[in-house]
Amino acid sequence: MKNIAFLYIALFLLSFSALAGNRSEQSGNQEAVLWFNIGVKAKDYAKKIEAYRKAVAYDTEFTEALYNLGLAYRRSNDLANAERYLLQALKSHKGNYAVRLKVAILYEIAQIYKSTGRLQDCEEALRGGLGLANETRIRTAILMELAHLMLQQERYQDAIVELNKARSLPAANVQKITRLLQIAEAEQKSLQLYQAATAAESRGEYNAAKRLFEELRSIQPDYKDVNAKIALYDSILQAHSKQETQALLYSQAQRQADAGNAQAAIGLFQKLLDEAGDYKDAKQQLSALQTQLAENTQRQQIDSQYNEALAALKQRDWPRAISLLENVLVLDANHPDARRKLRRAKRGLEARKLETLLADYYRQGLMALRKGRNDNARSALKKVLDINPNYRDVQVLWQQINPDSPATNQQAAAELIALASLADSLFLAGQVYFENKQWQEAVDVLEKANIIANDDPEIAELLAGAKAKLTSLNAIAASTSDRNSKRMLHVIATAFLLIGLPALGFVASPTMRAKYYMFRGNVLAAAQVYEKLLSKNPGRLRLYCLLANIYLATGRKDEQALKIFKMVSQLKLNTHDREKIDTVLAEHQLLQPKSSANPIDMLEQALLQDRQKR
Repeated sequence: MKNIAFLYIALFLLSFSALAGNRSEQSGNQEAVLWFNIGVKAKDYAKKIEAYRKAVAYDTEFTEALYNLGLAYRRSNDLANAERYLLQALKSHKGNYAVRLKVAILYEIAQIYKSTGRLQDCEEALRGGLGLANETRIRTAILMELAHLMLQQERYQDAIVELNKARSLPAANVQKITRLLQIAEAEQKSLQLYQAATAAESRGEYNAAKRLFEELRSIQPDYKDVNAKIALYDSILQAHSKQETQALLYSQAQRQADAGNAQAAIGLFQKLLDEAGDYKDAKQQLSALQTQLAENTQRQQIDSQYNEALAALKQRDWPRAISLLENVLVLDANHPDARRKLRRAKRGLEARKLETLLADYYRQGLMALRKGRNDNARSALKKVLDINPNYRDVQVLWQQINPDSPATNQQAAAELIALASLADSLFLAGQVYFENKQWQEAVDVLEKANIIANDDPEIAELLAGAKAKLTSLNAIAASTSDRNSKRMLHVIATAFLLIGLPALGFVASPTMRAKYYMFRGNVLAAAQVYEKLLSKNPGRLRLYCLLANIYLATGRKDEQALKIFKMVSQLKLNTHDREKIDTVLAEHQLLQPKSSANPIDMLEQALLQDRQKR
């Protein structure tokens, strides 16, 4: 039926053949026109191609020559070159060539696409020509070609739409188009019947499938495998014995299972068991399929919820992430990452709650203090101190309303100094052991110091060196007695450093004290220590980086912080927060007039003042 549409394409071909004539006025190049006319008169396609190529060489935008060259290549079955020159002709803009020629070009391009199986491109080209065509005969031909293209793809409803458009045009051949419409409608109905019958077959409804296929056969007797299907259903329905019917159901179920259609196989096995009660290994296969389907469904659910949880974590939506990850762990308690991600989400939620609570109490205390309501301020700030005594400047505010009270962090400070003293003592002992090449003893002492000092760079560096030395030695040269004596020396020295030096009043260095303020979260106290150190030792460049990191963490952007940021940035000091520092400086620079101060000059001036003080 579909091939009838080809009868109407001839109209369109004839309408374009006239356009291939000599429209040489489109080129102003006489040599190009000469070769174009030679190509038009030539009978052999090879000679046509040669002539048109020379015409195009003289005038690359000679539209008619490009079009005829594309046609010649198409007639020679060189579709690649045909497409190339026809597209070049389509893009040519010389002389605003006639609309009919452009429509002809689009049609020829569509035919190439159709020949090479590029049906979507073919449709686009035809619709492009349809949009330009203004002659009824040409529009009808293009619509007929589009309808045939739809029929070829079994897009019957689309074909019907295009044919109705063609029939509505003036002077259309209504009788032939109506015939084509009948063919398209019949094909559409046949396809719908075939699909419905196949669906009924997959459900095991063979009577319904047979009726649908018989209706289809009455419309198109030779449609696909309709006769074979009806014969199959006759054999199934004519099977009188219950055993044969059950065998057919079992076979269908197995085929569906082998094809990966678990849901359909489950339905057939269930139907078989409902009728037979028990049949071969149907129960086992049904159970296995149900387990497989449940596992696949559950895995999809786990993956979906886990991916949603990852997205929630990325957005810091902690409650949603926790809910999703808990669901994942309910479904899969051994999920490789869900438990770790859940801990992270819970930590994030707790941190948010604590920060929100602290900020709320702090804001209440600050507002009460500004309004002179010291009792209210004292109540709010006491809650902050109970949760985190190092929160912002809460201790400063507390002292303002309680000037006679002792510092709230006095005991913590004493603890910090004691810990710093202990770490310094251990570090000193480690240096002694390192210099004496007592690697094991050095490692023992330095590991303790490193734990207390929270990975102090100097301690960590010396510890790494001691470990490297210890690893490189497979055996210690000293005798057992010598090792025992050294071990005793180690114990005595350590005891002296841990007990004797503090008893003699040893005080931790300011640097170590600042590190332990950081260790305990007292960022403000650490910053104050570093600021004092820097004022006394402006040449210690590392202090600039340490202060810069603290200022960034506490959100400081005052004059002191900006000064430190400038030193770090312009002296190119090594810090992992350089991008954040540069961003802060850039934002400040936009709001301030350009400064002429140079960081090198500032550093030299600070060093000079330091020398003068000394």
